[in-house]
Amino acid sequence: MNKFKAYKNLLTFLLCLAPLIAPAQTTTSANLEVTATVQAACKISTEPLKFGNYDPLSTDDLNAQGAIVMNCVARAAPKIYLDLGKNPKTGIRQMAGPSNGFLEYKLFQPDNTTTGQGCASKNTEWKDSGNNRLITTASTSINTIKYAVCGVIPKNQFTSEGEFTDTVIARFDFSL
Repeated sequence: MNKFKAYKNLLTFLLCLAPLIAPAQTTTSANLEVTATVQAACKISTEPLKFGNYDPLSTDDLNAQGAIVMNCVARAAPKIYLDLGKNPKTGIRQMAGPSNGFLEYKLFQPDNTTTGQGCASKNTEWKDSGNNRLITTASTSINTIKYAVCGVIPKNQFTSEGEFTDTVIARFDFSL
């Protein structure tokens, strides 16, 4: 009986220690929120607008076409502005040339925002503010879109002989 009582006491003792030896088997959980924000963004490049040779005695304006090429994230629809260049005179674009000469020119938006469209109508002059911006159409995927920049040098401008240049900055605006 002593052995039985000893085993009983040992078993009771071990049962009392069991909660201290083995941790309780409970599980808890929490949610981890994961977020990211994709910003409206576009990469831009240009194709130069090269008028070539201008004849001030011609009875016709000189026309040429360049382009703005953009690659935007899906659903981005920026407005595109073109500034007045480095040599503006009272809101008119001018190329600078030799002997302090200037040659006026105008830039027009394409007839619509379908990629590759020209500017047959030359209805909307492209400037850097107000309604003179191109409002693009959002795409459902990332793709490359090319917008024509149509230039005109008006006829009958008499200036010095030589090469004339200007640099125009294209700017995107994603605000409403």
